[in-house]
Amino acid sequence: MAACLGLKWHDVCHVCVVTAVDTLVLPYSEPLLSNIMLIKTTKLHRYCDIVLQGQEYSVSLCHILGMALVAVAPDVEAKLGTPVPSYTNIGPVSKFYVERFGFNPQCRVIAFTGDNPASLIGMCLNRGDIAVSLGTSDTLFLCLSQPKVILDGHILSSPIDKDGYMALLCFKNGSLTRERIRDVCAEGSWKLFNELLNSTPRGNFGNIGLYYDTQEIMPCVKGDYRVNKANVELSKFSGKEIEVRALIEGQFLAKRAYAEDLGFTLSEDTRILATGGASNNLAILQVLADVFNSPVYTLEASNSAMLGSAYQAKYGLVHNNTSFAEMTRHLPPPILACEPTKDADEVLFILQWLPDTEPLLGVLLTRDKSGSRHTSPKAKPDTCHSQCMLHSENGNDVG
Repeated sequence: MAACLGLKWHDVCHVCVVTAVDTLVLPYSEPLLSNIMLIKTTKLHRYCDIVLQGQEYSVSLCHILGMALVAVAPDVEAKLGTPVPSYTNIGPVSKFYVERFGFNPQCRVIAFTGDNPASLIGMCLNRGDIAVSLGTSDTLFLCLSQPKVILDGHILSSPIDKDGYMALLCFKNGSLTRERIRDVCAEGSWKLFNELLNSTPRGNFGNIGLYYDTQEIMPCVKGDYRVNKANVELSKFSGKEIEVRALIEGQFLAKRAYAEDLGFTLSEDTRILATGGASNNLAILQVLADVFNSPVYTLEASNSAMLGSAYQAKYGLVHNNTSFAEMTRHLPPPILACEPTKDADEVLFILQWLPDTEPLLGVLLTRDKSGSRHTSPKAKPDTCHSQCMLHSENGNDVG
């Protein structure tokens, strides 16, 4: 942009993505998505110390933003400025908008956040809750008390809790994979699919499968993987009902395993908030409740990102006088869809595959189809980022 205007970097005084206000700000969410802010100190740093397998590494901005940026913008931190909470009341709207578009000069501008953090706001997640978007891609939102260094997924500052954090975990193979198994095993019928799912016991006799039609983000693999309770890899299961339950339990077990690797702990107060096309399928939601041993709720409101942006704007005006929970306590509560079966936490598959991801994923994902061991390459960051959007589905898609 500066080049188009004929400017050079040394001519630039400040860099800011907010143009509706005269004051220059950088909300927490923006540097976090660029991985240039230390999340605990909320300060920009040229070098970020991270821990990988017990060893400390120093990752410079040239690895994060690219060598070109550091080469041409050595003073980028000074020009970006000090980050502020995403609900900060920045000030009155710019005179330009008043004169050009007729804005009320008393209109206040609140610092922004991204669409995914806004969705977390719109769903009114509490600490200990999980939101699961079951769409073309499946996405998990987690509220965390402490951040944890991860190689997959995203850890962000909470958009409405200055002392909290949120995790965003994206899984590329969602509803399209469920539809494929539905077509193969249930003649394209969700009714028959649900009957097959309900005809098998929780735990699926120890059989489990992971199905990746396209290269997955977490983990970075592709293909179908099936094992039995003896950890023996299979080319196919003995029945269609086994295949159907293996798919659904496998998808949710992987999500719980990755969530617990982040340090997320399930409690008696944990709620699962389900959105997306498959949130209309009670048979699938029952498996979700059993795997997480937590009640599952659904939300009436759609467009949670837009709704969350509106909540954030109001919170920016009132946060000095009230909490976010108090501000939203009169909103309609989510609808209880199903509760976990009483013995869900004692079912064999929970004890066998959790809490660590290694028992669940290690057997399946460290072997190729011929049985030889291999190490899967890491997903490219741009591929992961492109899949982190929420996807809504039409009313005919309930899986």
